[in-house]
Amino acid sequence: MNVAEAISFATESLRTAGTPEPARDAKVLLAHSLGKQKTFLIAYPEFELTDDQQDRFSTVIERRADREPLQHILGRQEFYGRDFRVSPDVLIPRPETEAIVELAVSFLADRPDPSFLDIGTGSGCIAVSVAAELPSARGVATDISPSALAVACENAQTHGVAYRVSFTEGDLFGPAG
Repeated sequence: MNVAEAISFATESLRTAGTPEPARDAKVLLAHSLGKQKTFLIAYPEFELTDDQQDRFSTVIERRADREPLQHILGRQEFYGRDFRVSPDVLIPRPETEAIVELAVSFLADRPDPSFLDIGTGSGCIAVSVAAELPSARGVATDISPSALAVACENAQTHGVAYRVSFTEGDLFGPAG
């Protein structure tokens, strides 16, 4: 099976399953399965997939057809211009949430020694983005889920703000002190 055939097959499978944007998802998932950019798919439609690549692609197409979120399959989501790791342990960062980051940055920007609290941090996208935008800011981010905190800590490390954001397990305000 080549790239063009794989895209056609997957698009039809996802369309039959009723997933929104089946053609886009097929291309994104094929590029992911091949470890290539989407431009590779356009440039090399006759590229033959190995058996291993076909198996990986079939697996992710089945997951998507079963309505698993694309972001969970890929393990990442873009938020506020940065790439964040996500997993089923966290909510998927949404574009609407970027407004919270904008408000926090605007509110804290002119303050000496700005600090913030992110309750229910999940992936850490808000805390990490605020800390990345304000190099002098320090924050505390809490979540009741240890698994979510592990994802948030990884994102803080990836974006170079782990030393300025303290992640604490707990419910609502309890761990904030």
